[in-house]
Amino acid sequence: MTTFSDSFTRANETPLTSPNWQTLTSSGGFVGAGLNLASNAVTAPATGNPNFSAITTTAMTASKTQFEQATFTTSPTGFATMGVIVNGRITASGSNGFTLAYSQAGGEVIIIRWTSNFEFANSDLDAGAGTTTFSQAATFANGDIIRLECEDKGVTDYVSLRAYKNGVIIGSEVIASYPTATAAGQPGLFSDAAANGVMDSFNGGDISAAASAKLLSMLNNQAGF
Repeated sequence: MTTFSDSFTRANETPLTSPNWQTLTSSGGFVGAGLNLASNAVTAPATGNPNFSAITTTAMTASKTQFEQATFTTSPTGFATMGVIVNGRITASGSNGFTLAYSQAGGEVIIIRWTSNFEFANSDLDAGAGTTTFSQAATFANGDIIRLECEDKGVTDYVSLRAYKNGVIIGSEVIASYPTATAAGQPGLFSDAAANGVMDSFNGGDISAAASAKLLSMLNNQAGF
């Protein structure tokens, strides 16, 4: 089981870089400059573009079956969204990943699938399959932990996503159009105009083999496989 954690107890960084972090960018210019490190926690710029910061492969190379969790030191308010990333990656041929983001104004968490240089995937997690964006009513207060897991189901083009609040599952979604050939990405953090949100206690990486087997069995039962 390979994991990486960060308490962010060090000097400020704009954006979050250090030896273990990178900003995920887009050739189309649709994303911001990344999240920042201030006062030993992660903050976000007040920008209308989404911001993606992920750990580097030199810090840890995760498998496609991975998790990411972080604590809301200050939960975002209003229509701003902030949360976590799994399988975030950027290559010459395109970029992709999944985020679990909390919206206080919406009273919900949403899973967003990003494709084609981090463009929003047309409010459709399963493009062409009629599956709408995952949304679950939820409230995250200061000190709450948000977590997203991605499970490679071992079936062509299938992955499963699970959303958690404080270690308790609050929803799941099966994706049937995530190409099996897609390489694993990296866990990270996400924000969209969430300058009033602060996150800390990053922990991400592979899900253990035992946990993966148990999770796969649960998800297969839920999906009717």
